[in-house]
Amino acid sequence: MTHSIRIKPLSPIAAVVDLIFSCVAVPLSIPLTHPWNRVQLLHGQWEWLQDDLSLTVVVPGDTDALKGNHPIRSHVRFLGGWKKYVLLEASVPWHVGWIIPDGKGGKICEVSRLVIRHRVKMLIGPYETGFIAIAAESGKQTRPSVVGYGRLGESDLHRNIALL
Repeated sequence: MTHSIRIKPLSPIAAVVDLIFSCVAVPLSIPLTHPWNRVQLLHGQWEWLQDDLSLTVVVPGDTDALKGNHPIRSHVRFLGGWKKYVLLEASVPWHVGWIIPDGKGGKICEVSRLVIRHRVKMLIGPYETGFIAIAAESGKQTRPSVVGYGRLGESDLHRNIALL
């Protein structure tokens, strides 16, 4: 059986807000993941994503990352937020997704509604994370590639790549 996930595109207003925000956010390494541009998939929608583990990139957690569920603090560096990231890319325009522990013995899968055309930086939190790629046009799972790692800050070699 062939599976696919259709990721609802951003509304025109949200797309404009994200475009304006990204002009400031990308050079400053401010995350572009907002509540309006990501979707949490139900377990039945995503459990098949782990059928072929070769299509998932698993990144170990960062032991120095802020523990717990701190949605704002974990993404703001000067409040003690996460600083390390993985640099991912896929061969087609794609949506990045992540599978993380939910703190209750299960997992959560979220997918960004932003279409990535090249590379993207994803923060590394305290827990092992599975990163997935969903082809924007077909909705089929494809494999993201890890093309590097880095740390946010003045010496960030990938400063001009979007951070989600």
